[in-house]
Amino acid sequence: MSSSNTQTLLEMMKEEENVEETCLMDGMNCQTVVDDTATGGESKGGESKDYRDEGPFNDAGARAKWSKWPQVTTQETASLRIPIDRFNLLCGGVFHAGATLCLDDDRKPNGEKKRNTVIKAVPDHQDWNTNCEIIYAIVCDGKIMKLGGTRTGMKERWGSYKCGHCVPERNKKDGSPYPGKMSVTNAFLYHTIEDGLLRGEDWKFYIWRLPIVHITVDILGTPTTIIAQTYHAYESKIMQKFSQIAGDIPLLCNNADPNYR
Repeated sequence: MSSSNTQTLLEMMKEEENVEETCLMDGMNCQTVVDDTATGGESKGGESKDYRDEGPFNDAGARAKWSKWPQVTTQETASLRIPIDRFNLLCGGVFHAGATLCLDDDRKPNGEKKRNTVIKAVPDHQDWNTNCEIIYAIVCDGKIMKLGGTRTGMKERWGSYKCGHCVPERNKKDGSPYPGKMSVTNAFLYHTIEDGLLRGEDWKFYIWRLPIVHITVDILGTPTTIIAQTYHAYESKIMQKFSQIAGDIPLLCNNADPNYR
């Protein structure tokens, strides 16, 4: 996705949403709505209810088009769903909980939905809101579904993923469809997560805050210390580590920097 398209979508979403700043709170309680028709159980809170055809979660057409949930939950792909605890142990314990993903039906006092998107990230650690290089794992029910990296921090990265909401199968608040300029990667991920949350799955981000690396370079004859970008190298190495264990990259991953393979 080009930077111009990303900016357009982000601006569009900001215009439509009343974006709240989510602060870190110890013991923050985030409940995931369970679709009992998919799991055979009851939703948290003791009530059996299927939310997929109600309110903000009634975009079944968008999920049918973009969710990869059927593909990533098959028995054939089970070997690629590596437990985060096991993987983290093999990586020296570098990952910790970053945020919990929840269905978002937060309302204003007048009953209007606060945000047009339907998923929110509730921080589990202060590093989530820090502008820094991070390697992250997106985890479903304790199993790794995607590995990635960012230079500008998880808050901004998650904002980019939320652009996956803006598919042509969904409408803006004015009733017109989104133009479909989103990244298809973001669309696949966003709708797979929404689909999973509606089925009662537990989705989280685990994060590894990378060390700051300073290097000195000559700029017009002046030795100048700069902060090096390193996350792409870490990302490729962590992907390589996963592939050595599972035999392939995670199910919702596309690629990594070939220079560090």
